[in-house]
Amino acid sequence: MSSRRRSRRSPPAAAAEEQAATTVADELVSRLRALLPPGASTSSTAQVLDETVAYIRRLHAEVDGLAERLARLMPEDHQPYGGAADDAAQLIIRALLM
Repeated sequence: MSSRRRSRRSPPAAAAEEQAATTVADELVSRLRALLPPGASTSSTAQVLDETVAYIRRLHAEVDGLAERLARLMPEDHQPYGGAADDAAQLIIRALLM
């Protein structure tokens, strides 16, 4: 029978890895905080994450509204230059925005 040895990290190594992970997480939260609009409540990590989710949802809603507006402004038969290339471009734009 073969015996397996489990490799165990020493407590200082485990603590160093945990500290490195914490540092990375803190840096990422700091980056998110910088991207949020002014006035957002960002005193804790949980608040930063909540504000980020809410902000992303607002941005998605804004994109949806703009896509609908653009769709209304671009009639189906609109071909400024004529030809299939314009039709293809319109379809791509509509697909990306909807």
